[in-house]
Amino acid sequence: MTPQTDFLALYRELGIDPACSPDALKRAYRRRVSELHPDRVSEDAGGEEALKSLNLGYAAALEFFHVHGRFPGAPAVAVPRAPAPPLRPLTAAAAGEAAELPMALPEAPPPRARRWLSLTLAALAVLVVGMQFAGRDPVPTEAATTARAQPDARPRTTAAAPAPQAMLEIGMPARDALDALGAPTDTAEDGRLWHYGPSWVRLVCREVVDWYSSPLMPLGHSPMHPDAPAGDAPPRGCTELDPRMPRRG
Repeated sequence: MTPQTDFLALYRELGIDPACSPDALKRAYRRRVSELHPDRVSEDAGGEEALKSLNLGYAAALEFFHVHGRFPGAPAVAVPRAPAPPLRPLTAAAAGEAAELPMALPEAPPPRARRWLSLTLAALAVLVVGMQFAGRDPVPTEAATTARAQPDARPRTTAAAPAPQAMLEIGMPARDALDALGAPTDTAEDGRLWHYGPSWVRLVCREVVDWYSSPLMPLGHSPMHPDAPAGDAPPRGCTELDPRMPRRG
């Protein structure tokens, strides 16, 4: 989340209240993304920049909700505590009865019971010592000495190195991006815009031309934005890859 994010402007643009739910924010965000479609907004109107600003504000709001449990500007919800039960006053009669109660002391066992208890404890101690000596091997055998001297010949397995994460590149085929990032949460613009939560990838003719990697859900090790400028409008007759279709051998 950056300090330059104007959440009030984001709420006005989406037509929502700061106290709304995450699902309401998501529905309003998708509706606004469809309104900023390149076919509806001309290039001179700044639709591309408005879409990028909207994505940044949406990612910042989700990140704030993930940390604080509410959106910026929404009132904090206090958790009510259960009231403690009231203390009942002690009456004078009850206090007098408690003062008159005798202090009962534990009775000592009779002498015969003490003798039996001592004999029982002594027998248990002798039994424990005998079991310890019975299980000990004072003279080590030759086989045991040889087994301890020889190293373990069994092969040791080593943990496999973790697979490197994805790295997007301008011009990467859509199939390679799908294999690296997995299936998107949803798509827009006739399959040219893939959403991964607050992050997104834009494709033209089945090639990656732009993306946004949100800190809340980054796209592997990819930078937040590519260095190259976004591609032009797709030519006519160009079809995009449907990520829901299975890959053919």
